[in-house]
Amino acid sequence: MDFFVLGNNGEKYGPADITTLNVWISEGRLLPSSQLQSTQTGAISVASQVPGLMFPENSFQQPPTQTAPPTVNQATSFGAPFQPPYNQQPGQPMQPYPRGSNGRFTDSFVTNSWLCFAGGVFCCPVLFNIIGIIYANKANAEGNPNGKMPLYFNIGYMVLSFAGVGIGIIAGFVDGFHPS
Repeated sequence: MDFFVLGNNGEKYGPADITTLNVWISEGRLLPSSQLQSTQTGAISVASQVPGLMFPENSFQQPPTQTAPPTVNQATSFGAPFQPPYNQQPGQPMQPYPRGSNGRFTDSFVTNSWLCFAGGVFCCPVLFNIIGIIYANKANAEGNPNGKMPLYFNIGYMVLSFAGVGIGIIAGFVDGFHPS
């Protein structure tokens, strides 16, 4: 479940999932008294009451200095929130959250690889399966775990296609030596 962090200035920050909110807690950017709004229900609750958030025990006695979470208008074109890198020093301007390598870009590599597999099955295995292998390798290089299956399918179908052509050629030679 994702939440917006409601700032004292009336702005909404996020949305962020529980994992990201726990990172913000560890960075001192989210306090137990911070208000969160569910993106699904719109319900507002205090951060200390949200299941899955892990506040240090001493955070209730002495709150750390809080750096504002990123604003909604700082999102990337895909709507991903921003986060400072782990090595960012206090007082430095916030940097964008690093996008995971399993973003929409590498998903298109996987989709294109599957489409090339289908093109290889119905049209030209050599051309389409080679392009499908290239797309699957790009997805794997970007760290997308979904790129392995279309890679195996494209390689397997291309090998089967070559084997079928080879068997056809051999059968033609063998058939050519028998009188009709």
